Amino acid sequence: MRILHLESAKTAGGQEYRTLIEAQWLKAAGHQVWIAGNPDSWIVEQGIAAKIPALPLEMRSSRSPLTTWKLYRMVRSLDCDLIHVHGRIDGWIAAPLRLIGVPIVRTRHLTNPIRPFNYRYGCDHLIVTAECTRKNLAKDYGIPLDRMTLVGEGADLTQFHPNTDGSSFRLLWGAQPEDFVFGCVAMLRHDKGQRFFIQAAVRICKQLPHARFVIIGDNAHATSSTRESYRELIREQFGYDAWQPGNCVRLSRETPLLMHGFASDVARATAALDVAVVPSTSEAQSRTAPEALCLGKPVIASNVGGLPEVVENEKTGLLVPPHNVEALAAAMVRLAENPLLYRKLATAAAEEGKKRFSFDARMEETLRVYEKVMGRGSH
Repeated sequence: MRILHLESAKTAGGQEYRTLIEAQWLKAAGHQVWIAGNPDSWIVEQGIAAKIPALPLEMRSSRSPLTTWKLYRMVRSLDCDLIHVHGRIDGWIAAPLRLIGVPIVRTRHLTNPIRPFNYRYGCDHLIVTAECTRKNLAKDYGIPLDRMTLVGEGADLTQFHPNTDGSSFRLLWGAQPEDFVFGCVAMLRHDKGQRFFIQAAVRICKQLPHARFVIIGDNAHATSSTRESYRELIREQFGYDAWQPGNCVRLSRETPLLMHGFASDVARATAALDVAVVPSTSEAQSRTAPEALCLGKPVIASNVGGLPEVVENEKTGLLVPPHNVEALAAAMVRLAENPLLYRKLATAAAEEGKKRFSFDARMEETLRVYEKVMGRGSH
């Protein structure tokens, strides 16, 4: 197949990362794939680094006939079989091409409200990353269920498996063998709930002297103040600046929490944790939750969005109400103080991760959507 991924976002997040690794998988599987994005965007930069043809296309507005014309010329010159769009702006830019027979697949990565017109008429098929999203789009916006396919999050099992060694990160952080390390792996964004993780850490430190806490992730958006707001919160609660890239913070009883920043090797960084915490206030399925499960790490997650589709309460992790610091802290203490429960959840996490969250399986599902849209599959 000849697939053009279109992504208008300039910065990096779970959506952009998933788009990139989908393109990498398609290339490795023998398909011809391109990524088109804004010239100064993260995905174009990373596409070039990954040796995927990355094509610059200015996408500043969702209503730009000139950009649509440039996209049309690009599709004609590349002889694309279909366009796969991912966001609001690129979805509107590509939509007119459907009128002239260009197949369009769209992925819905988020759970926030939408304007449904483009989802109904601007694409041939919609991939959703969580079943709750599929049900909500059908119930609230009237999008037919048969025009949507669930392709959830997955993990590369060659990187995310129970034997992945995270010792280099524990050494970097200064974690001792007896330390119990909780970690929150996500882009620094208020809806990812890192504030609740920090507030829970304040409560837990009073009970568990060997509990340690690591926030992995950053927010490179020029207008984002999230990182600074979290640094200030930690200063207020703990009395020091926890931003490791600028301060060389090491975990200790006096400095029990650090902000690692962006980790390029997220598999080994997550493997260094004892428990992964996903305290999101809204979420589809989350990329980091299945990755942690595949590593054999129990996950404590908010009972929100598609997270209950990934984390089975009392089997592979624990679910807690969103925004509830007390419940989050209690769940974290429970796992740290109950080795039998911890080992039971860790064993089940590894088994379920391997069985349910293979990225190869997710991409085979994506290929079936492509074939259906192109008229090769059964309807």
